[in-house]
Amino acid sequence: FPTVEAVLASVAEDEPIHCLRPQRIEATARAFLAEFPGTVAYATKCNPHHIVLDALHRAGLRDYDVASRREVDLVAAIPESRGWFMHPVKSRAAITAAWEAGVRDFAVDCIDELDKIHSLLGYPADLGIHVRLAVSSKDSSFDLSSKFGASPSEAVGLLKAARRADRVGVCFHVGSQCL
Repeated sequence: FPTVEAVLASVAEDEPIHCLRPQRIEATARAFLAEFPGTVAYATKCNPHHIVLDALHRAGLRDYDVASRREVDLVAAIPESRGWFMHPVKSRAAITAAWEAGVRDFAVDCIDELDKIHSLLGYPADLGIHVRLAVSSKDSSFDLSSKFGASPSEAVGLLKAARRADRVGVCFHVGSQCL
């Protein structure tokens, strides 16, 4: 369609539509990846549409934050991708399915979640555990600081308990719509 008006004229008034600009998505991702020295993981839940995921892959993105079995499956279909299961509460079935699909990194913010992962997977040589820290998200539209993350004292215990994993790290969630 040459214009937004042409798109709108082609659909019923009450029908939802998606307007995606894959070239812009790809260019923006490519520019960000070129300037950011660390690993960039796209939060798949933001927009799991295949056009978005394809554009990100063309830009060079290979890491994806997944939060459900559906997202694990979507990312597993992307060549050379790596899933990071960062949802704070994962079902046993989702952990097992993620592991079978190649996910090797999991976030935890309580000992029960860590114990659940270890009870299902044991301590395989390539397991990564990332302790989610509670951080202030006062500058976010939706403050999630009371929902996610371990307090500093809880984090110390979790890090000690996780040290049998191959990789141990920390992560955090800045809240939704961070300003």
